[in-house]
Amino acid sequence: MEKRILIVYAGRYGSTAGVAEVIAQELRHCGALVDVYPAKDITEMQSYDAVIVGSAIHFGKWLPEAVKFVERHQESLSRISVAYFLTCLDLTRVPEETGRAASIYLDPLLGHPPQAEGTLSIWENMHLLSSFLDSVRIRAPQVKPGSIGVFRGCIN
Repeated sequence: MEKRILIVYAGRYGSTAGVAEVIAQELRHCGALVDVYPAKDITEMQSYDAVIVGSAIHFGKWLPEAVKFVERHQESLSRISVAYFLTCLDLTRVPEETGRAASIYLDPLLGHPPQAEGTLSIWENMHLLSSFLDSVRIRAPQVKPGSIGVFRGCIN
């Protein structure tokens, strides 16, 4: 039986929607039935086997409509396979980022070491993967993504 997968995203200028569509194409190529919708358009979840939720990063946070989607559906999402992805222009890599429970797939063009070893600037602290995910983790603690994808976004 084919897996039914929902991909939900929030973006502003098209790169997050583009990432969602590429993910959908790959999953369809593997035989899954995939639906792709903006987060603001989903009012209820049907019987999906898995959900992928993605957001662009604005001012160091997921967009509100993506966070609200996860928060509103956290009970259902806590019972099925979930993955997150985000699109971001920049990311700071630090060693503690590698010790997460979820597998992280990082665009090779993203991530750079801190400018001063042992000390992060305010800007670098805002660009840690953990900082980007804080808003959704705090509002929907029941949801435990099995993997996280991080992709370079764009400026329009």
